[in-house]
Amino acid sequence: MTKSISIFEPKKGFFISNENLILIFLTVTLFILVILQRTPNFDFGNMITFISIIWVLYIFGLLISNFFRYQHINGEFIGEMKLENDSILIEKKKYLINDINEIEIYCEDIKGQFVNSTLEFSPHLSNGLNNVIRLKFKNGEKVSYSFLQTEREQIKYFKKELTEYFTRGKMSWLHLLTILDMNDYDEIQKFKKELK
Repeated sequence: MTKSISIFEPKKGFFISNENLILIFLTVTLFILVILQRTPNFDFGNMITFISIIWVLYIFGLLISNFFRYQHINGEFIGEMKLENDSILIEKKKYLINDINEIEIYCEDIKGQFVNSTLEFSPHLSNGLNNVIRLKFKNGEKVSYSFLQTEREQIKYFKKELTEYFTRGKMSWLHLLTILDMNDYDEIQKFKKELK
């Protein structure tokens, strides 16, 4: 069980991976060569055939390898998050629970999960970074952080602290159950008895 969660700051803007840049370069090169070949001034011989074979093999290899590769990390890790009964410590900033009006946590992404089974030009294994905690304060301020989840580093392992936030009215019952990944009826009933 982990005592902290890694905080991640995604880069803003559009990101193209090196693999896709190579594919774009090959596609544009092949397209230009085919267009130029149709004019009387150019004769590339077997070069178009050679580049076409490389292009097809590259696409095939990329599509297959994407089933075994993790999504690219576009950003940087900036610190850790620790949940405590009376506060949430994020990136060395301490947010007191008494100052918080509402806590929202979206945490269904775990590193290594298979994210898409279709053939496409992006990796199919999750990087575990599509998780967010949002804090809404009584003074109207809001903060939001992305965080990493792995098999060993998950927000649901802070059950005691999350339960405390619920009992203090910072999140709804259904939201707590979602975060704790509880959907079995018997498990939920047992948890209700624990709360009483």
